[in-house]
Amino acid sequence: EFYTGSRTEAVRKRMPLREILRELEIIYGGSVGAEFAHISESTERLWLQDRFQAGRLQHRFTSEEKHNILWRLTAAEGHERYLHTKYVGQKRFSLEGGETLIPMLDDLIQRCG
Repeated sequence: EFYTGSRTEAVRKRMPLREILRELEIIYGGSVGAEFAHISESTERLWLQDRFQAGRLQHRFTSEEKHNILWRLTAAEGHERYLHTKYVGQKRFSLEGGETLIPMLDDLIQRCG
């Protein structure tokens, strides 16, 4: 058995290597991830890390939610392509890596509006 270094109750403090690898795959090997290593405030970073490792920040999307996310991403990409062909050579702002914000902002507006 090895010491896991876990700070959360969701992951045992000591586990066999095979179980540690399985837990790491479950926590970090899914399709949804979280970036928190860049947060300089250690209490905030550790709070997020604990919740992510405990599975509290991992969301299981329904088929309808997945479809809506794909639709929003596709619409954003299509709009981006349209602007690029319609206004060739024009200086403009681009989504360029920010496409994932579109479904998130849509969901936020739906929940708050």
